Amino acid sequence: MDLLDERGNVMIEFAICFLIFMLFVSGITMTSFWGIGNAYIREAAFEAARSYAVYEDAERAKEKRTYKEIVQAVRPTPASKQTKILVGGLAVTPRFSKSAGADAYGADADMAVTKALSLVHS
Repeated sequence: MDLLDERGNVMIEFAICFLIFMLFVSGITMTSFWGIGNAYIREAAFEAARSYAVYEDAERAKEKRTYKEIVQAVRPTPASKQTKILVGGLAVTPRFSKSAGADAYGADADMAVTKALSLVHS
């Protein structure tokens, strides 16, 4: 048997390259799963924080009331006649805020601050 015989080298090189390739593919797959899981966790945390911020009570937050129901719940008391309600964000349109009974609409944070200041000073 000759030590310079190269039979089988292709098979060994293929096996080594295949293992490296599979390691690369599994790394990409695991990174994708991590990213998707992270997105789900962030969305769940955002929804929980938003619900709690709107309702200020964990039990009432689970009820998932609508904007219109929230505005109508605030309006009946005499003290709330001076309270101004401002709604907005990506999921809300100016027409929707009017139909919900809100006093003003802010498309983003800058517009909301401007509208809030104008409501306070009017």
